[in-house]
Amino acid sequence: MRAGADRKPLDPLLVLELTEGQAGATCTQVLAWLGARVIKVEPPQGEPGRRVGEGVDPQVGGVFFFLHNTNKQSITLNLHHPRGPALLTQLVAKADVVVDNLKPGTLERLGLPYARLREANPTLIYATLSGFGSDGPYRAFPCTEAVAEALGGGLGTTGFPHRPPTLPRSDAGESGAGLHAALAILAAVADCLDTGRGHQVEVTMQEAVVNLVRTRLWPTYITGKPYPRQGNDLLTVPGGTYPCKPGGPNDYVYVFVHPDVPAMWHGCLRAMGREDLIGDPRYEEARARMARREEVEKLFTDWSLTLDKRQVMEALGRHGVPCGAVLDSAELLDDPHLQARGFFVPLAHPHYGRLSVPGCPIRLDDTPAALTPPPRLGADNAAVYGELLGLTPAQLEQLRHEGVI
Repeated sequence: MRAGADRKPLDPLLVLELTEGQAGATCTQVLAWLGARVIKVEPPQGEPGRRVGEGVDPQVGGVFFFLHNTNKQSITLNLHHPRGPALLTQLVAKADVVVDNLKPGTLERLGLPYARLREANPTLIYATLSGFGSDGPYRAFPCTEAVAEALGGGLGTTGFPHRPPTLPRSDAGESGAGLHAALAILAAVADCLDTGRGHQVEVTMQEAVVNLVRTRLWPTYITGKPYPRQGNDLLTVPGGTYPCKPGGPNDYVYVFVHPDVPAMWHGCLRAMGREDLIGDPRYEEARARMARREEVEKLFTDWSLTLDKRQVMEALGRHGVPCGAVLDSAELLDDPHLQARGFFVPLAHPHYGRLSVPGCPIRLDDTPAALTPPPRLGADNAAVYGELLGLTPAQLEQLRHEGVI
């Protein structure tokens, strides 16, 4: 699998996707962006993610489905039909990777455990994504993004002191698990190319969240106490969220002046036009500023409220101070930096018209990832079943008539 002028890094890796929702779809989407051929194997009515959204055509899917399924193909297969498992086994024999985040044990109950799939394909990479994995006391419990955040530590470290935990909105459980799974699959593929061995890969949503919040464990190791919820405050000043004009619900910036880097405090003062305070013993040391926190906060806020959030960000950025404007989802789509880098890609949607969707965040110098729209339900039945299994149009029509596909 070598990348070249007319090839992508993962070409010709063949991936069968048996997923519902976000975690598995995220995993395979990353592989598809990097050139793998990803075939979504869906029930004849479509996977549930296609029906997220009001009044959408389930053959096409709503924006949720669109965001997680670019660059893929779609075939239909009723695994609960007596002939379904046999057809899937034939497809597995042709694949390099199978990704499964159906309800735990679904394939086993259909008579398709990993051992049987490996008999059909000894070099198969079989990846499962679930809330809690195949063993342990939680293994049979249902899981969602919020549940994974709760049991993985994301909720417990997010929010304000003396108030209930706040749910993070970065989808670390779902998309985080998918990204971990994609990395694990690539490691397994690399080993298979070297040794010829297949692998079974398991990733859980809970463990993905724990891995992504592991930095928050450090005070527990030292003190034995949990990491405290701190809201937006940092143990430095300026540090945290500050209001800007005109005072809308997201007219804020997030600022971090490192307590051990005096140049950041000096840069902050220069951006504010307060060079007269550089070297002032009341503020020069981080400890001194923390002792006068309310005073320093007011000094900064009085300035930030005279500018909009992008002006504050640019002024601080020019002077070496980390600062980010708080962008809402609408502003994100129009962010000039992301636009300049071509991150959002315009694609046509038959129901919503032209959508600007996030592209691949992984950039390789000579093989840019081009996006293609998600497939209509079963759009590739003829191509996939014909090419991989040699089925004729008449045979496919008979399978449709019988409710197999």
